[in-house]
Amino acid sequence: MTLTEKHREEVGFLRLEQVLELVPVGRSTLYRMMSQGQFPTPCKFGHSRMWAYDEVRRWAGGMRKRKDASAAPRRNDDDII
Repeated sequence: MTLTEKHREEVGFLRLEQVLELVPVGRSTLYRMMSQGQFPTPCKFGHSRMWAYDEVRRWAGGMRKRKDASAAPRRNDDDII
């Protein structure tokens, strides 16, 4: 089920399939990232596991910041006169 941004904020939680729509990785990669502490872990609701939408969104924002920082030109000490 595809959710609009407004609906995601109102619901507050995402199922695995919805997380995978937002995060460009496969299921096994996502679980590996969680086990390594690189991605938020889900909340348990009975037998279901769901991710807090805000946590996933914050994680994505952090990824964008890291990507932008790594793309910034680096200073070369040899250029200093």
